[in-house]
Amino acid sequence: MKRPKTFYHLLLAVVFLTTSATHCYEYKEVPAILSDMKLYHWNNAGEKPVAVTDGKVSKETYLLEIRLLARGIDGTTDSYYGYEYLLEDPIRQVQIFALWLPFEGNVDTQPEETDVTASMFDYPYTISSDQLEENTDQGEPIKLISQGTAKIYKALLTPLPAGDYQFRVLLTAESGATMEQLSDTINLY
Repeated sequence: MKRPKTFYHLLLAVVFLTTSATHCYEYKEVPAILSDMKLYHWNNAGEKPVAVTDGKVSKETYLLEIRLLARGIDGTTDSYYGYEYLLEDPIRQVQIFALWLPFEGNVDTQPEETDVTASMFDYPYTISSDQLEENTDQGEPIKLISQGTAKIYKALLTPLPAGDYQFRVLLTAESGATMEQLSDTINLY
């Protein structure tokens, strides 16, 4: 009896799947602390977001990158494939503030700070493989940082008035400890 060609294709597919599935890699979880945070400005105007190099970006296409860096409690700082850093004190809240800077000639005006956390939303997973979804506003703390680095990209949902800004990010851990970082000045036009 002659067997159909699809039977052999199906048999070959089953053999391939069973042999390739045996090569999974296990991550090693390392107890860690959050060691640093860096902020970067991005422009989402083109086909793919690019880093801002001239200090200016349209307020409708602005992205803020929050880069979290972790290190092992035992001093482990390797970021090669296979390490997952489990934060000993998870991050329970991420707050973002916009600091509007007055125009150069207006010395009487003080900088104004506004909480823009609700106006920022997670950018879809398209920029980097170590992009992290931030859901602390829904009660999900940030506990795990893969390979020592995690990046959170936030886009402005409601554009701010045109002007020069700095963004301040405040992270609050479950213990109440805080870490904050102030970005470089960016001109939103």
